[in-house]
Amino acid sequence: MMVSQGELYIPEDYKLSEIDAKGLIQHEVGTHVLTYHNGLQQPLKQLSIGLADYDPLQEGLAVMAEYLVDALTPNRLRTLAGRVIAGEAVKEGGDFQEIFRLLTLTYGFSPERAFNITSRIMQGGGFLKDIIYLKGLVDLRKYLQEGGDYESLLAGKFALKHTKIIEELTERKVLKKGALRPSYLLNEESTKRIKLIRDGLPISQMITK
Repeated sequence: MMVSQGELYIPEDYKLSEIDAKGLIQHEVGTHVLTYHNGLQQPLKQLSIGLADYDPLQEGLAVMAEYLVDALTPNRLRTLAGRVIAGEAVKEGGDFQEIFRLLTLTYGFSPERAFNITSRIMQGGGFLKDIIYLKGLVDLRKYLQEGGDYESLLAGKFALKHTKIIEELTERKVLKKGALRPSYLLNEESTKRIKLIRDGLPISQMITK
């Protein structure tokens, strides 16, 4: 599946559980599609495509959205961690078989999941973008724990390093606040969950029960 120009494309025969569907909707639509359309409303149209180094924050927000709707499952988080392990192995020169064995023998992934992670990470000689999902989540947690505002991050596609200038330009009415809000921000439960993050909830406890 993929998002392109604000539209989500899913294979016709794609199947997933109800909870995975809930997480997918907020990951892809509630984050990637929403920030694309919010960026289109800005005088600076580049905010719909993405400023430099925007990917980590986008994926951090997307995974955070899964947590905020109680759809970040243990399997999902474990898969994201596996992608980081595989990405590091690629950077160290590991080949397909070495990475597959690392995931199965050292970290206990099932052969099927290890194959999927390894196949994905080896695309095009190394799909290292996969390692930014957890990096983006870690950086976003730190930003929130330091008092950063959550909703303003959805006004377009940019990096955490751009937040101060984005906030300044918004205050000066050069940029606009996000026109669209994800549905989970209308839910009081998400406010409680964001507070838990601000109070230091570890990633290991962000999973759905």
